[in-house]
Amino acid sequence: MLFKPGTQTLKVMEEGIKLVIGNGSKVRFWHDIRMDSVSLREAFPRMFALATIKDGFITDYGDWIGNVWQWKVKLRRDLFG
Repeated sequence: MLFKPGTQTLKVMEEGIKLVIGNGSKVRFWHDIRMDSVSLREAFPRMFALATIKDGFITDYGDWIGNVWQWKVKLRRDLFG
């Protein structure tokens, strides 16, 4: 598909596409595709291997603390010892 210079569609494509995940209850954290057409499992295989939860959704990996999302990805051991 070609986009003409100066069009709104081209501007959106150049700036990037964002994924809206809502409350995260339907997006699988490790397995669903993100940016660059790869899953987190593929992008970070060592971290995936150490993950205690391998089939969870985004909501399984963090909580809202006030208005800030805090990630809580549990691993069997620290990444760097």
